[in-house]
Amino acid sequence: VVVAVNKVDLKNQAKQKEKPLYEQYRCGYQALFDGYEAVKTLSVSAKTGRNLPDLVTMLLRKLPEAPAYYPEDAVTDQRIREIAAEMIREQVLHHTKEEIPHSVAVGIDRFEENQSDANGKAMTKIYSTLYVDQTSQKGMVIGKAGAMIKRIGMAARKDIEELIEGSVYLELNVKVKKNWRKDPVFLKALGLALPDTAG
Repeated sequence: VVVAVNKVDLKNQAKQKEKPLYEQYRCGYQALFDGYEAVKTLSVSAKTGRNLPDLVTMLLRKLPEAPAYYPEDAVTDQRIREIAAEMIREQVLHHTKEEIPHSVAVGIDRFEENQSDANGKAMTKIYSTLYVDQTSQKGMVIGKAGAMIKRIGMAARKDIEELIEGSVYLELNVKVKKNWRKDPVFLKALGLALPDTAG
């Protein structure tokens, strides 16, 4: 068992009379695992990075070898369409900043690979809908004469083209879906719901 006690930086700032309390906490956490064969306790600070390399080294030593579940060059288990949705959402948040809280969901309606543009060149066509909580937010995302949605689309298309190393046609629509964050069926359709662990 490895016990990592965080916020050691606060211990260093604590008044002298408070310091025994930190030691009491550390001993208390360690006592939780008294029945185990070996317990190693590390005081760490996520804020300053103190002892984090030691913690990582210790955990890596204890991890058992296992078969490779993904190819060596795989950087994620997400599909391209899911990454594209996140790239679009990132640009919405980047361009609208505080005007739109984190209440924008992105759905990919169609993701068509190996399509052709007007000149017969290979292209990926993506049709996406941005869902906002309130009617007022829809106007903010679209912008005056569509200027905001155009900026969002251009930036997202550039990111997606770099990702797939090819041409992209990106079409964005905006719809109001009130209280979408509390709608489990909608969340599941977008791939945002937690997996069902029942059964």
